[in-house]
Amino acid sequence: MRITIFRGTSRRSMLSICVVLLVICPLFRSAAATEKVECSAPLPIEINIKPPPQNIPESLARFHGFWGNERWNGLLCNLLFLEVRDNQGSVTGIYSWGDSQRLGISSGYINIVGTITGSRLTLSRFSNGAEVTYNLTSQGLQGTYLKDGVTSYVTLIHLSQEAALRGNKVRQEDIRALVGKWEGKYVFKDTGDGGYSTLWVHSINEAGADVTIEWRWPVQRSDSTHVTAALVRDEKGRIIGIEPWRGSRLMFRGNRLVGDLKMIPGIASHTFEKD
Repeated sequence: MRITIFRGTSRRSMLSICVVLLVICPLFRSAAATEKVECSAPLPIEINIKPPPQNIPESLARFHGFWGNERWNGLLCNLLFLEVRDNQGSVTGIYSWGDSQRLGISSGYINIVGTITGSRLTLSRFSNGAEVTYNLTSQGLQGTYLKDGVTSYVTLIHLSQEAALRGNKVRQEDIRALVGKWEGKYVFKDTGDGGYSTLWVHSINEAGADVTIEWRWPVQRSDSTHVTAALVRDEKGRIIGIEPWRGSRLMFRGNRLVGDLKMIPGIASHTFEKD
């Protein structure tokens, strides 16, 4: 869309043009709003939105994705991650809220299930007894939160995944839980000559991984080394592996460390199982 303002246009005329643009082009306002995240709430570290199933009608698919950037009663940030599961309107996702010193509330999130009927999304009753619904309107997703006879209101806008994650507050306890499952003892056993290697991931933090590696090979030698391994991250900055030394990477795969340790005889390109 190209707009040309001719020389000599009065200030009143220019003001009229601006007003018309705001009225007839609400989509431009919405797109701009989605790029600026003004409040944040936590999400799980591992989260990725997928397109809705192909058989989902548009009336349901429009609920799919991230919604947020607004506060309940102007006080408490709210962020939703919704996945429409089938053409019956079944929904699963994440309900998240931010910090509020005024209300004495710390940020957090819960898993949710709900059902879409027409333009309304009704979530299953929360464990605290709250009844939460959202109505999809031209203004966004208008929510009501009813608890103990008191109703709160919010209107959420649709966010791209990039914008939602950019405004996301990562909880330290989530990082600790994710990293904690990788710490421990890993063993590689060679079925040929009886050699084996043990690798301990003692701890992981932003500085790296504290690692001890011990190997015993009957024909060759036994040795051990203690290193601070560099962290291997994906394009989103998530920790996905360790690099004990240059050219040797081990990637986390559930309860395994998969990769190579080229400087240790007989261990290149093998899998360490968590003990």
